[in-house]
Amino acid sequence: MAPDLLVPMQQASYLRPVVIGDFTDFFTSVDHVSRVGRIVRPDCDLPPAFKHLPLAYNGRTSSVVISDTPVIRPRGQKRLGNGDVEFAPTRSLDYKLEAGIFIGAGNALG
Repeated sequence: MAPDLLVPMQQASYLRPVVIGDFTDFFTSVDHVSRVGRIVRPDCDLPPAFKHLPLAYNGRTSSVVISDTPVIRPRGQKRLGNGDVEFAPTRSLDYKLEAGIFIGAGNALG
């Protein structure tokens, strides 16, 4: 590789290579599905068909960001001990790292 094509990491800029119009998020971990299942349905933590059919949902493209993007803590309502309601940033935050695959129209042969 020609040396003039290399850029020091400190000078490199992260870019999202495509505009993401939509994506599907698949549940693949038994542990993750069980934890989420207990929140939604305490009586049944793992859907009966989980090990036989893929579980997926439409993802929020607004949450797909590049590395080093600051995390914006979501705000919500919480009832205080005295009965008042506070609107403030969440005190705990769940986040995850995911890997993705871009599927496009492809290139012409040759």
